[in-house]
Amino acid sequence: MDPRFIPILKDLFAEACDLGESSICTVPWDASLRYRGLFKKLGLLHLCHHGLRTTWITRAAIAGVKEAEAMAFVSHSSREVHAVYKRLISVPTAHVPAAVSLPEFV
Repeated sequence: MDPRFIPILKDLFAEACDLGESSICTVPWDASLRYRGLFKKLGLLHLCHHGLRTTWITRAAIAGVKEAEAMAFVSHSSREVHAVYKRLISVPTAHVPAAVSLPEFV
């Protein structure tokens, strides 16, 4: 864990204990609907909460986070499910558009 989060988590934990909570975060049953509403409000209709998971999991893989650690962080118990969220390519493709010639239009 990034050490910068420790004081924040301690404060959150103390606040949760004061309120009699058993965790610092309770995910509401309608979380995906709430995300949908937020994205709609922001005009980002092309986004969904699974896209956020995909982005995080992909960036974690690129950054070298161990797969087991990333899976634990996002609560994946299956490597097959986790692999679906990783958007990695094994072949560099940045040069491809420039390599394809286009017909001249008159």
